[in-house]
Amino acid sequence: MKKFRKSFLFFCFIFISIYIFSQKNIDSLKYHVALKNSNQIIDSAKKYKIEALLLKGYNKKSSNYYVLKQYNNAINTAKLLLKLSLQLKNDSMVGLSYKKLATYYRLADSSLLSYKYYKKYYEISRVNKDTLAQVKALRHIAIFEKDFGSSQESENNATNALILVNKLKSNKKISEARLALYNHIGILYKERGDYDKAIELYNKALAKVINQDDRNTILNNIANVYLEQKKYDAAIGIYTKIYNKVRNSKDTTAIARVLSNLGLTQSYNNNPNGFRNMKKALKIRTEKNNIDGIYHSYIHLAEYYMDKNDTVNVKRYADSAYLLAQKMKNAEFKKEALSFLIQINKNKKVVEYKKINYSLAAVERTNTNKFANQKYDLKIANQKETRERFYKLLYLAIGTFLLILLLFTVITLKRKNKKDKQQQAYETETRISQKVHDEVANDVFGIMTKLQVKESENMEILDDLERVYFKTRDISKENSIINFKEDFGTILQDLLVSYGDNQVNVITRNLNKIDWQTLSKPKKTVIYRVLQELMTNMKKHSKASITIVSFSKKNKKITINYKDNGIGSTLKKNVGLQIAETRIKSINGNITFESQTNKGFEVKIIV
Repeated sequence: MKKFRKSFLFFCFIFISIYIFSQKNIDSLKYHVALKNSNQIIDSAKKYKIEALLLKGYNKKSSNYYVLKQYNNAINTAKLLLKLSLQLKNDSMVGLSYKKLATYYRLADSSLLSYKYYKKYYEISRVNKDTLAQVKALRHIAIFEKDFGSSQESENNATNALILVNKLKSNKKISEARLALYNHIGILYKERGDYDKAIELYNKALAKVINQDDRNTILNNIANVYLEQKKYDAAIGIYTKIYNKVRNSKDTTAIARVLSNLGLTQSYNNNPNGFRNMKKALKIRTEKNNIDGIYHSYIHLAEYYMDKNDTVNVKRYADSAYLLAQKMKNAEFKKEALSFLIQINKNKKVVEYKKINYSLAAVERTNTNKFANQKYDLKIANQKETRERFYKLLYLAIGTFLLILLLFTVITLKRKNKKDKQQQAYETETRISQKVHDEVANDVFGIMTKLQVKESENMEILDDLERVYFKTRDISKENSIINFKEDFGTILQDLLVSYGDNQVNVITRNLNKIDWQTLSKPKKTVIYRVLQELMTNMKKHSKASITIVSFSKKNKKITINYKDNGIGSTLKKNVGLQIAETRIKSINGNITFESQTNKGFEVKIIV
């Protein structure tokens, strides 16, 4: 029965293995077919010179190589995509190309090239105003800078990414990014020895975490801080809690990590299980070829033997860690491994160097932490200040707009009121003129007719009445209705010429060159009345034989020059000229008068 059971289990294992292998082959075949399709798209695009289709082909082909883990081919295809995207000035595809190259170089273990393209990806994301892409790029840049040993630059970029994340609407991806950034900055503070700040940031991350694996990672980092502070019981309590959560899982990376950390802490607490747990973690990592994990196991074992003053084994594991750090091209790891080799060197000068270096490093760490805290607080303060300044400017803009709107409304109403008054004045003048004509002039004419019967007896009275009649007729004429349906230039021409006779020659210049249609009725009315007043004044008082009225237009302004060769006078504005001046000012125009005795009379009007 036992043999049968073993045989059954063996065949089940074989069947499952064959199924998994065949499934992998099917998936691989699917992407190879997709790769072939991508090549067909590229060939067609090149044949028919369809650039958009060629972009699509390169994009799909690079993605297929990525899935098949053929990273060098993926990189070469992504370079073709980048070159074409730059030629076409397609910023969106340029950004995607940078992202692909950064990712593919990272997976191909080309850290410097990956870092270079993440920097380019960040810059193009700023141009494209893609905040989430900026966050992704800055996260990877910060990770690389930490690995390169540039702790301060790493923190700066992680902090910038965190500020950007806080501007975005929260969702699963944003929450994960925020968590990772808090965790990253916490690690940096821990490595600098600013443990309180590290714990603060880890707790912020812990408050936002949902996923258990992420929770375990942060708890592990908190325990690492307690280990650095030599609070071994607190650290062991957290490591044990994490181990109980992951021990039955298939996550060998998490199991090995917590076992190695737990083992080191137990060894400091003189627990014999510590060394066994560290060796167990190294075994798991070696079986899985987890290079990063193996490095940390070597470092922990070097620390273990350093605590036991076993310099031979310290050198053994430190050398092994250094070789792995070289292979990974990680400057920070190399520095850490070399620090163990320096510590076991008994040369007096080396010992003195270690003391001085440790003292200087402690001072530098303290200053760096102060600067970093101030910079982070300053950034948050600047962000708040920028937000407050934005709202102040917004309120100021709204207030200014409302003030301008109010002023515009007041000016518009004033202009309308002024226009209405001008129209009312014109209508009043017209109404009085009509009334003078219909009632006064007709009555006077009736009386004159009756008196003509006794002409000899009433000749003097008749002459007086005739003068009154002509005055009323002139008043009526001066304030008669202007027919704007006719051409205004013709109306003005008729007005001016009507004042000419055998004694006065009236000359007009360039009147027909003015486009009068652009003027409003109120302006036309004022021009008509003012010219009428000037011509009447000329007829009554100037004794002129020649009167010239010329017209010109410049920069949307009409200029009217009046000039006669009359007797002139010392300039003194009578009622008629004062009315003319008032009329011109009512339409925002300008009028000037010039006259000297025996030198005629001149007027310049600009409207």
